[in-house]
Amino acid sequence: MRKAAVFIAVAFLLALGAAPVYADDIPPLPHAFYGELLINNNPAPAGTTVEARGAEVRTDIEGNPIVTTQVGSYGSSNPLEQRLIVQGDITEGAIITFYVNDVSTGQTAEWHSGETSPKDLSVTIAAPGPGPGPPHYYIDTNLFGVEVSFDISDEGEILETIVATSEAGDLTIVIEEGTIALDEYGDPLDSLEVDVDPSPPDPPEGAHIIGLAYDFGPDGATFDPHITMTYTLDLDDLPEGVAPEDLVIAYYDEEAGEWVELDCVVDTENNTITADVEHFTTFAIIGAVTPPPAVFTVSSLSISPATVNIGETVTISLVVTNTGGKSGSYIVTLDINGVKEADETVTVAAGDSQEVSFSVTKEDAGIYSVAVAELIGSFTVVAPTVFSVSDLSLQPTQVKPGEAVTISASVANTGSKPGSYTVVLKIDGVKEAEKTVTIAAGESLDVSFSVTKEEADTYTVTVDGLSGSFTVVPAKGINWPVIGGIIGGVIVVGLLIFFLARRRERPDRLRQ
Repeated sequence: MRKAAVFIAVAFLLALGAAPVYADDIPPLPHAFYGELLINNNPAPAGTTVEARGAEVRTDIEGNPIVTTQVGSYGSSNPLEQRLIVQGDITEGAIITFYVNDVSTGQTAEWHSGETSPKDLSVTIAAPGPGPGPPHYYIDTNLFGVEVSFDISDEGEILETIVATSEAGDLTIVIEEGTIALDEYGDPLDSLEVDVDPSPPDPPEGAHIIGLAYDFGPDGATFDPHITMTYTLDLDDLPEGVAPEDLVIAYYDEEAGEWVELDCVVDTENNTITADVEHFTTFAIIGAVTPPPAVFTVSSLSISPATVNIGETVTISLVVTNTGGKSGSYIVTLDINGVKEADETVTVAAGDSQEVSFSVTKEDAGIYSVAVAELIGSFTVVAPTVFSVSDLSLQPTQVKPGEAVTISASVANTGSKPGSYTVVLKIDGVKEAEKTVTIAAGESLDVSFSVTKEEADTYTVTVDGLSGSFTVVPAKGINWPVIGGIIGGVIVVGLLIFFLARRRERPDRLRQ
């Protein structure tokens, strides 16, 4: 039991070691394969190389490819033994292709993260011909009805430049030497064909297919770097309303059901249009009828709020509409009191509208006129409520502990609107109390606070920049030392009187 646990742990660590390491994301788990292996219908010998290839599949790593150790099979159903490990940043469900001794089996499988799948493989490998050197590969082409074969490596590298021109002379394609040409499965391309598409899909609304459309095959073929496609045109024969500078080479996306424009270079001097192409499908030149220019109208002027205080913001908005046939830009200029205040440039598509807003503040009270294009309006700026605090009074300024001091001040509204104001009383810099009062424009109001303090001290009072102070003096108590001295003195005096009286009594007694 302990050995089994150790084997499982080792297998888990090996699987982790086989997975790719990514800096930011958790990598997908690999997909493992194993099964029977036949070459020319015979069990493959030990030492046979098995490899999986496809988009984003990592090769030349441990586990892919693998070299078989047993006759007639690769990998094992035992999780602790060797398997073909397919890993990388691979899309779930992507198609991978299997190779034996660097020869495609033509067999494929879907890739699924973390799965283990049995997959029997069989391949036919022709015996090498006489003479030294590697096998020779060709790409058979049928370009515009001309059949030619070109050299291509087993990795899909075109070994000689391919140039072909259509029978009508309106299209030339160039595939440079060194281009990697692969089919939809990632295998070296073994054929290439181009011919006129007699019934291409309809062009976009309001556009024309200029000249002939061409169908390039096989579908899904890719080229790196891109191949060059150059159309030659008679620009004098363009349909009415189609401008040369608006011509584009486009390909038809069958899944999306639409034409997709490519980045093109239009040379009106040489009557050519050129684009780089990375894959094969149906291509054509699309020419859209030049729509009428942009025409703009301005409407829906809005000024909010219509009345503000000095320094407050007024929002001025409006709507710009393009009633023309092309997208265009329009400069919206805002004038206030006949002077340019601001402007903004907006780009509006044909048939669309866009709202434009300005934010304006003014520091002087008054009525301001607004003009945008032919639209006019106005807003009013008023002085806000303005408060002042004066006449700070403290009564009395000297009290005993626990006695109240009345602190009062006058608050005046010198603005043009009624408003509320909060009077804050601070003693020794710390807020002691506050009161909020509402005062009409041009009016004033006295605000009072009553304060008591228990500790003898001098206290500083501030109310909105005004300051004063009051003092708490200690209460007069019993002066025991003085009282003791008085009592002592009384006792001494009493004793003196007592002794004097006794001395007088003695002579009298003696006389008797």
